Amino acid sequence: MSHRSRYIEAIAIASFAFVLELWGSSYTHSVALWGDAWHVFGDGSTLATGLVALELKARGKRSEPLELATSLLNILILLVAAALLTRWGLTLLEKPVPVSGYSLLAIAGIGALCNLRQWYLAHGLGGAHTHEHTRLGQVLHFASDFFASMAVIAGAVGTLLGYQKSDAVASLTVATIILIFAGVLGKEIWHTHRHHTC
Repeated sequence: MSHRSRYIEAIAIASFAFVLELWGSSYTHSVALWGDAWHVFGDGSTLATGLVALELKARGKRSEPLELATSLLNILILLVAAALLTRWGLTLLEKPVPVSGYSLLAIAGIGALCNLRQWYLAHGLGGAHTHEHTRLGQVLHFASDFFASMAVIAGAVGTLLGYQKSDAVASLTVATIILIFAGVLGKEIWHTHRHHTC
């Protein structure tokens, strides 16, 4: 499978998952799923800029600035999502909102499967870009998406078991996962560009 085909399939999956999870968050009243949906939107945005960078490189044009922009956009989206999830998660700890557990479980499960496929596609992008952080950013984003989906699933199970604050806990867990992966990506960008400027 070509790098371009991998990008196109991953963008299609991200678009499907975003619409599904955004609708699902409204249907199930899950803040954790809402956060995961916008995290997936970040996937689509960075995949699109990554595809443009790939096309520029294929035409012999300089792609490094766009690759750096892709990675920085990735970090920005992750940080905004983490901040919103933390704020709403803390609010829900005080005032829990009833969540539709079975529907949440099904939607988050589909989201996790989408994340696994995207993760696989991103792993095959080695050598597609000038800097490794472009591919690493996408791999890490999908990895964090998968673990975020697992946190949402855990929250759904908690809801089904009668723990009303489980969606709030899932939201805070997703925010923590996002921050960890954003930090790893930021460190990789710093080391890469420090090495190239030295």
